[in-house]
Amino acid sequence: MSYSKHTAAITSVIWSPDGQHIASCSRDKTVQIYSDRISSEILLYREHQAPINDIAWSPDGRLIASSSDDGMVRVWSWETRTTFLVYRAHKAPVLGVDWSPNGEQIASVDKSGEVHIWRPWMDSESTSKIYQGHIGPVWDVAWCSDNVKVASAGEDALVKVWASDITLAKPYFIYTGHLGPVKSIAWSPGGYAIASASADTTIQRWSIYDNSLKTYTGHADAVNTVSWSHSGDYIVSGSDDTTVQIWPTA
Repeated sequence: MSYSKHTAAITSVIWSPDGQHIASCSRDKTVQIYSDRISSEILLYREHQAPINDIAWSPDGRLIASSSDDGMVRVWSWETRTTFLVYRAHKAPVLGVDWSPNGEQIASVDKSGEVHIWRPWMDSESTSKIYQGHIGPVWDVAWCSDNVKVASAGEDALVKVWASDITLAKPYFIYTGHLGPVKSIAWSPGGYAIASASADTTIQRWSIYDNSLKTYTGHADAVNTVSWSHSGDYIVSGSDDTTVQIWPTA
C-alpha cells in the first residue's frame, strides 16, 4: 500500500494507539490521517500556518498534538475535527512533541534550545515548566514510561534528562558521549536505558542508572531516527546513508 497525498517532505509518521490508523505530518503544513488497510484519506488537518515538524497521539487515541515552525503546538481531536487547545508559550519553531504515557502532560522542544513540559487539561501556558538547558536547537523529546523523566536531544551533542515532578532549572542527568548533534532518542520499554542517534554516525545505548554503554557503528552517514522493539531486544535506526539497520541490545 502506498499513500501519496502530501505535497512536500513528510517529517513524522506514527501509528494510532489501537493500531488502526496512521497519522503523518509534512512541510506542506498538514496532518493527514488514514487507515492502515486503505490508502484513502480520513482526515486532513490544516490549522498550522507553517511546516509541521512532529506529531504525537495521546495514549487514549482521542487527541493528536502537532508541533510546527509557526511556534505553536496544537492539540486537537481527529474524531470531531476540532482544535482542543493551542499552546503558544514557545518563541521559536517547535521541533518535537511527545505525550506522557499516562496522557496527563506534554513535552515540547524548540529551535531556541528550550524544553517545555505542560498539562493540556488546564491553563497550560501559565503552569508550564520551561527548561533552557541546550545550546541551539533541540531535535527530539521522549517521555520515560515512569511518567516523570523526560529526555531531550540537542544540536549541542548532548542528551539531557529532566525530572518533570521537580521544579529544577538543571537537568537530572546529562549524557555527553556523542561527538555530533543528537537527532533522535528513545527509551527502552522498561525505562532503564536510552538509545540515542547522532550525526556522528553512531547509535549509543546507555543508562542513567549505571555505567553501561554500547555503541553501534554500522552507518556511513548521520543517523536521524532510532526506535526500540516492543520486547526491548532490538534497536532499529535510519540514516542519511539510506539504510535502516537493526541491532541486538544484548
